[in-house]
Amino acid sequence: MGKAAKKVYLDTNKWIELERAQSENDASRRQIVDHVLSQVEKGLLCLPLSITHCDEMVKHGDVKKRGSLWRLATHLSGCCAMLNKPKLLPALIEEAVYKVFGKQLDREPAEVFTRSGLFGLEFKEPLPLTDLLMTTEYGWNHFWLDMPDEMHERLFEGLRVREEAFVKRRNELKETFREESYELRKRAYVAALFLDMQDHYLRSLTRLGKNKMDIETLTMEDRIRLVTEVPPLDVEVSLATQHQQQWDRPEVINDVRDINHLCMAIPYCDVVITELYWVDKIQREKLDKKYGTQVSNDLSLLLKL
Repeated sequence: MGKAAKKVYLDTNKWIELERAQSENDASRRQIVDHVLSQVEKGLLCLPLSITHCDEMVKHGDVKKRGSLWRLATHLSGCCAMLNKPKLLPALIEEAVYKVFGKQLDREPAEVFTRSGLFGLEFKEPLPLTDLLMTTEYGWNHFWLDMPDEMHERLFEGLRVREEAFVKRRNELKETFREESYELRKRAYVAALFLDMQDHYLRSLTRLGKNKMDIETLTMEDRIRLVTEVPPLDVEVSLATQHQQQWDRPEVINDVRDINHLCMAIPYCDVVITELYWVDKIQREKLDKKYGTQVSNDLSLLLKL
């Protein structure tokens, strides 16, 4: 069998850099675009997109730039998408519950990647394209670029509500535990996540033949593992706690989006290229070593892949 393609996750700003290099024909940067395209065509690289990319790219203020950016991204992604985190979490939580209680789960591990340009989103309204078309560049481009802005906002309305509630809760946690130790603030964040996800945990416990009282029999370390054995939640705990140490910087929705896409990218991609701010936080928490992920702020790293 051939060598599996390395999965490389680019922050939206890095995609914008690539698009600028292509459209402005910057020779030094265009070399990176050409190299990536060549490696993608050889099946050596895969640049998966996420719902965060979709949201940020298709609402770009410059309509012409929006189309150029999204088409470049869908082409280089090869229609490889990361499932939306809420779609994936129930299965990952079930895996963590079984692992902590030392039981074997009778199914394959959850699949993180899909070819569908819907990213695992569920829509109440009928879609204008079939599922088959949503696994093609044409489908991805037509659906996301040609939809009216009003429809785009409706589709992401639920996401906005969750983001706003998330920001509010994180700022409250930040102030409540400001004087506490770093480890205690981490534990508080773990507890908050468990409460947020408790319905998923209770369903998994029921399938295992247990209930919430069985959690009391676990050691404190294993109670924490119920959350940290879920890779996206583990990364979120670490990055959010690190970020909350910026005491003079209240959290905003963009911070939530950054953490949300990184908590999926770091555990499941081989390379993550993002802002220097987050590279520092990832390395401070040793998340790159824990998940075997190469992190950088420099797009030229792509030339070495």
